[in-house]
Amino acid sequence: MRGSAFALAVFLGAGLTAFAQVDQGLLNLVPSGTRVLAGIRVDQGKVSPFGQFLLQRAAQQDNHFQKLLDETGFDPRRDLQQVLFASTGEHPQPGMHQHVIVLARGVFDPQRIKDTAVAKGGHVENYRGVDIISGKAQDNGGVAFLDDTLAVMWDRATIRSLIQNRNAPAPLDPQLQQRMQIASTGNEAWFASVVPGTEIPPQAKFGPDGQSINGAVLQGITETSGAVHSAANGLNLNFDAVTRSEKDAQSLSDVIRFFAGMVQMQAQNQPQAALLLPSLDSMRLTTAGNETHVSLSISEATVEQLLSERNAK
Repeated sequence: MRGSAFALAVFLGAGLTAFAQVDQGLLNLVPSGTRVLAGIRVDQGKVSPFGQFLLQRAAQQDNHFQKLLDETGFDPRRDLQQVLFASTGEHPQPGMHQHVIVLARGVFDPQRIKDTAVAKGGHVENYRGVDIISGKAQDNGGVAFLDDTLAVMWDRATIRSLIQNRNAPAPLDPQLQQRMQIASTGNEAWFASVVPGTEIPPQAKFGPDGQSINGAVLQGITETSGAVHSAANGLNLNFDAVTRSEKDAQSLSDVIRFFAGMVQMQAQNQPQAALLLPSLDSMRLTTAGNETHVSLSISEATVEQLLSERNAK
């Protein structure tokens, strides 16, 4: 049976309330064939002390932030509400980027943004009454505002398709929908995927050199989801995986323990690994049937230190 009794209870009990966690207008634009969804509830995250810290830090360290605000009037700290990422989860060809569509709900000034882009040599293509804005005429990527509150961004061909089909939403994969509802409920950031582990190349390597594991051990995975929630004690992280069998779930659990042990061994020589020791010591790792669950908490101070050390490099 796919999915635990607990997951099923959450799915049935949450009902329409869970759907409210993800903007329906954004979901209606998700194209057919989507197998990976990820979302950020900016409106929820930015009210927490840690969310405010991240937004302020991003503004201080991005030299273009104030320029963006001055030219377009758009301030993500104030105007952005929710972002949804959708992908087929297919592995891109060498040298190509993953095909990820970005959908955003917020408060936008499309005319001002368009005028700014045109003044800088940008290109505007009108498709079925909607302007698709790109840096130059030959650029493949672009952004379009379906109204003053809804933006879509990726390649222009995909944007045209979304505009054309926006009144005929594509049905979501039922398993992806279930994973999304469970992961998104009550969390500021989340992801859900029904990309099977069999699509991971067996020769793929994960982890530091000399301590890598083969991608073949991940091929038993059928579904995954995860979430981040800001709490009084910092950040709570959860990860869930559904596998083909109990044996595969146990194997995945062993791999996670391997990675955790690897980080703990490096704590004496790597300050960043040492910062994670308290979180790893209290990590909860369980298996139930063909499912694996991981949860851990990272204090706000630890995350801030990790970010500071990373930016110092």
